[in-house]
Amino acid sequence: MCENFWRSAGTTLYGDAFFGGNDGGWNDGGGGYNSGVEEFLLENIFWVALAAVSAGGAAWTTLRAAAAALEPPGAALFAKQTGAVFLDVRPADEFAVGHIAGAKNIPAAELAEKLERIGKYKEKGVVLVCGDGAQSKRSVSALAAGGFVSSRLRVLAGGMAAWRDAQLPLSKGRRG
Repeated sequence: MCENFWRSAGTTLYGDAFFGGNDGGWNDGGGGYNSGVEEFLLENIFWVALAAVSAGGAAWTTLRAAAAALEPPGAALFAKQTGAVFLDVRPADEFAVGHIAGAKNIPAAELAEKLERIGKYKEKGVVLVCGDGAQSKRSVSALAAGGFVSSRLRVLAGGMAAWRDAQLPLSKGRRG
């Protein structure tokens, strides 16, 4: 009935894709719904391809910005072997209470505008550190957008809480 209403009005609700052209059926073997979808895809191949490429680009950007998480001993070894820097993204007052020796401190909120402070580590590597690992994961994309080599970015799994639990050495004060 709905089909007849739209046909009598001189059009179909969504063109002939849903009503199967002149055969009058949805899926009766004479064109139906499936061929209408195929026809739509073929007629709009440019837009379909553009949507697919855009979705793929978004997925690639997300995956590219992902960094491997390292447990504290592995993070220390990575930094020693590659010359990477520990970048603590916690606020300065938390950093002053206790941080990894030699770590640089750039709070996550200031990261995008202060990346030049650690520019020399773009190729060597960066291990991101925060309280529990969550903020570090979110900060990876800022470094990747700033030109840091994504294969050289790491996150300290569990953050400073895990570092303390592993009883690894801490420094105190605001230097960094």
